[in-house]
Amino acid sequence: MVVYHQIGLDLLQANDIINGRDSTISRPIVYLYKGGPVPLYVTHIRIDKSIKVIPNELFSESNVQEVEMHNGVYKIGKLAFYNCRCLERISGATGVQVIDEGAFYRCRRLKDLEVGKKLERIGQGAFSRCGSLQGLKIPSVKIVDGYAFQFCISMTDVEFGEELEQMEEFAFLNCYSLRRVAMPLKMDLISDNIFQGCTSMANIELVGEVHSTISHFSLQVWRDEMKDEIDMINQVLATAPIHGKTAAARRWIRRVLARVKHFTNEHNRSLEESAALLELSLWRDNLKGEIDHGSEFSLESKPKKRARIDVDCARQERRMTCGANIVIKNVLPFLQLK
Repeated sequence: MVVYHQIGLDLLQANDIINGRDSTISRPIVYLYKGGPVPLYVTHIRIDKSIKVIPNELFSESNVQEVEMHNGVYKIGKLAFYNCRCLERISGATGVQVIDEGAFYRCRRLKDLEVGKKLERIGQGAFSRCGSLQGLKIPSVKIVDGYAFQFCISMTDVEFGEELEQMEEFAFLNCYSLRRVAMPLKMDLISDNIFQGCTSMANIELVGEVHSTISHFSLQVWRDEMKDEIDMINQVLATAPIHGKTAAARRWIRRVLARVKHFTNEHNRSLEESAALLELSLWRDNLKGEIDHGSEFSLESKPKKRARIDVDCARQERRMTCGANIVIKNVLPFLQLK
């Protein structure tokens, strides 16, 4: 059974008088949804705590303007808000994990969508033709299906997080105002024609561990070269043809990944060489200390008989006595990059 909820008229008038406002000003009626069909006259809805899933086509082609959810709602079903031409705001959807196919298709006035850090999948055409949607921050999303944001003509930027795994074909088809996308550096992340018709697309910003990896490169020249390599995409996109922006982005991703791998290998190789030099230095200083303190060993004197020596065992023993074994064991793994 649905429950109708409205602020009491007497209390409303009292508040208006106290605040010096005209008590004749109408207030929106809030409808508490607990299940079943929704009357066509309802414009403001609050989802009851008992509701965990917004059913398929529930509010389809209704007059709803605002919906207040709660963090217990984990799924917005297929075509749930299809063609809701008056819908402007969705709040409190912080627990939603899946926005299904066409959930907000043709919600032309939708411009305020509050989602949290649990959203993992955006279905095919979920926000297609949401002409007022200007930007989204969706750091936890893993999958963006095809046509998810097609014809979002006012959208200027989208921020993904390092969890993003795949964006399917035509995800941003004809998003004419889209200028910036923040995403992680991963091979095969974007499919063909992702930015088809995105005439303003000019900036890709990398998020995630790649920045930490680059900052730990042992040579400044490597860090500078990687910075130039990453920034190159913004120059390329500005001059790339409309139908070539996706291909340019994919080539850039492959090149940046290859350069990161190359410099990571160089960094680790440099560490191995430094470790060998460190071992020799500690070994030399240890031997010098033994000589200075009157040790029976001398660099100039030679034994009368040369005993057979197990070189590996002797080196390992010397590592332990000079401290190299401890230093290399603790320092080298810390400095290595994966």
